Amino acid sequence: MIGVGCGLGARIETVMPYPRDYRLEELEEAITPIKWDVIGLCEVRRSGEEIREYSEYIFYFYGKTQGRYGMGFLVKKYLKDKITETDSTLPAEEEKEIYKEEIPCILKSEVIKAILSQKSGKAPEEDKISNEILK
Repeated sequence: MIGVGCGLGARIETVMPYPRDYRLEELEEAITPIKWDVIGLCEVRRSGEEIREYSEYIFYFYGKTQGRYGMGFLVKKYLKDKITETDSTLPAEEEKEIYKEEIPCILKSEVIKAILSQKSGKAPEEDKISNEILK
């Protein structure tokens, strides 16, 4: 995340030039007619964490796997002095690890047997799933 705040200073290194990035060029073309200040991006599909400074904007991205997932931001250059910090912690990743539990395997034959053993016309229980839906 890029923190935009009261101008406590930012740590942004300018390293130019960057290799040509066709996907970023496509994005630039697509957002040209749009009035924007900050754009959040998902599926950035880049690994690592980096801040790149271009002539019109600052591009921040973070990803763990090359070619999959990842997130990023485009921030207009005039907001540079408002950026106070970057934090690459993704709460969704933390939750996955906390609530990770194994789902038991259930065979199709077990499901069919359970459905057939139910009384026909039975009213749905707490799960609100009727026999008709299961069949």
